[in-house]
Amino acid sequence: MELTDQQTAAAQVPGSVMVTAGPGTGKTRTLAERVQHLLRDQDPADITVVTFTRSAAAELATRLGDQVVAALDYCGTLHGLAYRHQRHLDLATEDEAREVFDQIADLESRKAQEIARAHRCPGSRLERRWSDQVTRTLGYEGKTSMDDMLRGYCAMLARGTAEAPRHLLVDEIQDACEVDWDIYRQAETLFGVGDPWQSIYGFRGANPDLFSQACQTYRCLELSVNFRSTAAVVEASNAIADRDQVTADGADPGQATDWHLDTEAEQWDLVARDIGSRTGTQAVLCRTNAQAAEARQALKSRGIRAAGQAKRQSLLRALIYAHTRPDSAKAAQHLAIQLRMPLAAGEARETWRRLGFGDHVERDEVVRAAPESLKGAIRKAPAHELIGILDEAERPQGEVLVQTVHAAKGAEYDHVYVPGVTLDRYPAESPEERRILYVAVTRARETVQCYAPDQEGGHRKSSAL
Repeated sequence: MELTDQQTAAAQVPGSVMVTAGPGTGKTRTLAERVQHLLRDQDPADITVVTFTRSAAAELATRLGDQVVAALDYCGTLHGLAYRHQRHLDLATEDEAREVFDQIADLESRKAQEIARAHRCPGSRLERRWSDQVTRTLGYEGKTSMDDMLRGYCAMLARGTAEAPRHLLVDEIQDACEVDWDIYRQAETLFGVGDPWQSIYGFRGANPDLFSQACQTYRCLELSVNFRSTAAVVEASNAIADRDQVTADGADPGQATDWHLDTEAEQWDLVARDIGSRTGTQAVLCRTNAQAAEARQALKSRGIRAAGQAKRQSLLRALIYAHTRPDSAKAAQHLAIQLRMPLAAGEARETWRRLGFGDHVERDEVVRAAPESLKGAIRKAPAHELIGILDEAERPQGEVLVQTVHAAKGAEYDHVYVPGVTLDRYPAESPEERRILYVAVTRARETVQCYAPDQEGGHRKSSAL
């Protein structure tokens, strides 16, 4: 499929540019084409690509080819780029940071709720305060948080002790916070692609207004044709955003329905009926983990086999990469981080020895780290099949996936169900909550169903639809 005129313009325009890309408009394809365009007259070592997640970087590598990505200065998350310049840091793992965060949130939750009610402010502001406390707590334990690592990298750029990227390309730039932008602005040319209406990480400091401001500073283009969703889904999402910027490419009308129901039980009866009447990939997208747990139980009692997102086997994945890529310095550093033993950059095989693996990571080490259900397959499979085995094990099993909207960010499903669309979960006065609902609806390819029960848990509710 050829690029559209909008995608071609975004990929080839010279200098710095911001690209506003609605859901399903081909932003990853455009980003990949932008890299290819730069490679025609730029040194690959002068091109730096920042993605929001490691999986997004892997998808880009699939489109560009491993050899192309390997020749670039960098392709990965901003945290990975910052760590490249600060390998001496003792970083807190995600689990450590989350444990501290949960403890603080639990201790202060009642006070936080009182403050939120008094000031009618979104919870994200309070969660950001908790995030600062996490940073301080980890600091007391001799650990460095991811946020502090970014601040350190930003300071190095300001002092000139780290070289700023020359040609910087940033995916999902709407989710950048202030320190991210301080880093991005140091680049000689900046290409950012994102959608302010998909910015849902305010609790991490993300501020879509910074992207909107950048669109006033830099040249701004847009991708507005949705190739993913049916016309009904696009119309529903445009209504939430109160705009008609995005249009549907296909002729399939699809379906988008708002259900106003009397009780919570009626809601789950209807969700179960709708799931049973459709085929293809299906997802129930919830506002919180607690609502997702409630959804799984309600669907299970109605005979629907619902699954949550499988736990990611990060250490096992790192060991597999180490086993299958014995000469990869990047694989060596990744394993070192997973083992909480960050080491200075060096040859891969030297790193294996320093980590205690000898000249390379043996298959037995991989098997030892695997859960019992995977040990046999991992012991016998050819090396090139190991990651596929792990991917399959991490794929949710069940008729329908039940997860939070945040967990579904970047995913897409044939049919999407959004329960509990009430004002207490999606308050009209909160722009971020409106964006979260927008992201939920735009995960759908064919149909989306939103449900608003008048009563939940015995309390009257007001619909957000």
